[in-house]
Amino acid sequence: MRRVELRGTREDEILPERAPLWAGAAKSQITPPVGGLLQSGMTVTSVGVLDDLYSTAVVLDDGATKVALVGNDLIYMEASLAAAIRACIAEQVGIAGDNVLLNASHTHSGPSISVLSPDPVDMEYREWVVQRIADTVARADAALEPASLAIGEAEGMFAINRRKVVDGTSSMLPNYEDTVDNRARVIRLDRLDGSLLAIIFSVACHGTGFDYRGNPLIGGDFISPAKDEIERSFAAEGSPVAVFLTGCGGNIRPRVLTPDGDRFHPCTAAEIQALGRGAGAVAVRAARESHMAVGYPIAVAREQLPLPFQDPPTIEELKSYRTESGRNRWLTWADYLIEKLENGEELPQTVDMEVQIIRLGGVCIVAMGGEVFVEIGLAIERALQDSHQAQMALTLGYSNSEVGYVCTAKSYPEGGSEPADFYRWFWYPAPFKPETEGFVVGRVLALAQQLYG
Repeated sequence: MRRVELRGTREDEILPERAPLWAGAAKSQITPPVGGLLQSGMTVTSVGVLDDLYSTAVVLDDGATKVALVGNDLIYMEASLAAAIRACIAEQVGIAGDNVLLNASHTHSGPSISVLSPDPVDMEYREWVVQRIADTVARADAALEPASLAIGEAEGMFAINRRKVVDGTSSMLPNYEDTVDNRARVIRLDRLDGSLLAIIFSVACHGTGFDYRGNPLIGGDFISPAKDEIERSFAAEGSPVAVFLTGCGGNIRPRVLTPDGDRFHPCTAAEIQALGRGAGAVAVRAARESHMAVGYPIAVAREQLPLPFQDPPTIEELKSYRTESGRNRWLTWADYLIEKLENGEELPQTVDMEVQIIRLGGVCIVAMGGEVFVEIGLAIERALQDSHQAQMALTLGYSNSEVGYVCTAKSYPEGGSEPADFYRWFWYPAPFKPETEGFVVGRVLALAQQLYG
């Protein structure tokens, strides 16, 4: 036994040689230079800064296993970027890449960062971000101290399903009837003196509330003011770091609508601040109403899932498509595939999506690459909790790899941009097969069984 110095601990109190769970947290600003391209689906150049962007990290250690949970105000976390960050963290901190979860907030007001998209990337900024994120994890690791863990959730009304079938085809319109998850879910970490160390929170929603096309300012969309609201609300209780991890919100968007309720309303700067503060207030309520959970032992499983493509088009179909399509980006996609086929190259049949599962005692975090539809995340969550494998199952998209939209089987006959259009953004030969939904859910549950079986 040794004496551990803790604020608020009486001098005659002796703590065990090692508490069962240790935690540390840190945040670093990662705002890009003004004048760069925003990766927003259009060629938009930033003209100023609405909110600084941040990388936020929590490191957890149970004495045998150490993990890092890292939230980043970026649109994507594609595989080559994640690999570079993990390598840097392994070298600086000694945490193995398997044990590092890298999540992107999916703000559309962030910098062009993904080399998978057609947009040019500022490679100097990208290399700086790699080091900056690694430094954040290093500082969190250096700040490790005994901690306790609690979990909670609260429900608001900040999100809505954005796929509505009109005349037989899905359009990007508010759908009041379809699935949505309006919960803010929280993992709360307290120091042993009762002060707050960090609040990890997650919602399943696109970072597309702000009018980034009409007002191209760098910012974190609603996520930045949500984090600010959490940190402000608990400033007198330990100044915790707020870490945001994006849930499975591939078909979900902020619930900010035109007065008639029929369309989405792009938020002004003031409106996005109000939206974010509201979402943050729901997370604050979840943190205040949280209940204790055992946050150890820590265990990790990781797998690359080969997501299957449908049959690719022929050269003749691609050439015909070229004459019919009016979208320049898609014409570039057709030319890319035509060149490959004319050179005798085989088109890929699958693309790998990383699935990483981190067990923190009674908490199971499932991190998937890509823009996973909310129904898939909820199916995984329900299965894990119904089988009593987890008290809380937190399902995330936008993590460790980027494979585009991972859609439900139901969405394919409905059409719309997610299952039928945006695969071209990533130079894929065809959309994923509809059975991808069942394949992902089944493989995730099988992987989780390795940690709980």
